[in-house]
Amino acid sequence: MLLLSSLLLVAYTSTKAQGVCDVPTEYVVERYREYIPLNINLMPSRLFLIGWNKTYLVYGVEPPDEACGCYFFKLHVLDLATQKDTVLYNYNGGIEAEHEDQFSNIKEFWKANESLLCSQLKQYKITQPIHKIRTTEPVPYKVATTIDTNHIAETIVPVIERIQVTDPATQKIVYEHRYENVYKRPMEIEVVEVFALAGLNKQFLLLAEKLRGWEGPPHIIFYKLVPFD
Repeated sequence: MLLLSSLLLVAYTSTKAQGVCDVPTEYVVERYREYIPLNINLMPSRLFLIGWNKTYLVYGVEPPDEACGCYFFKLHVLDLATQKDTVLYNYNGGIEAEHEDQFSNIKEFWKANESLLCSQLKQYKITQPIHKIRTTEPVPYKVATTIDTNHIAETIVPVIERIQVTDPATQKIVYEHRYENVYKRPMEIEVVEVFALAGLNKQFLLLAEKLRGWEGPPHIIFYKLVPFD
């Protein structure tokens, strides 16, 4: 299955000057802006581009709350050479704690956990905040997927087991991945943006992965960044 992404040409976009340990500013993905606030059709995550150095980029994803009235946040570190994406910190709404924390937004969560989150950034020597993003207009990237036909009883809907993204101009494979966890395999995947950071000789695919909602629609959009040369 092939999905083609058409992208919008955008000039340099400035965000307010801030340090890497400050409350991050949301990077609004235009493709899904119409679904904010959350609605009955689709529930996109929120994306936060936090900081980088020549080796790593750190970003955050705030998954939507489907039903429990909880706040969720994942802090990711992305290896710019290997494309390895590691979750440094996964806040699950305090569900496993004796007393659930009642955060309602990124500001409340970040302020309460600033010391812990900042220590993670320092561990990876993340000192450069993301101030400017340049989104380019490439030829559409080809997304080839392999459907998982062995676990339909568990996943209920057809899901994707493997993905391969190719630059049609060069025929170069810029990303390929197999989803190991059957229950976290997406139904659809789309390249929604390709962008670069000022001062860093890398490009990034911004992937949107659509996963089945807990009880069906509305489905969930998760974001994933992939660096490439």
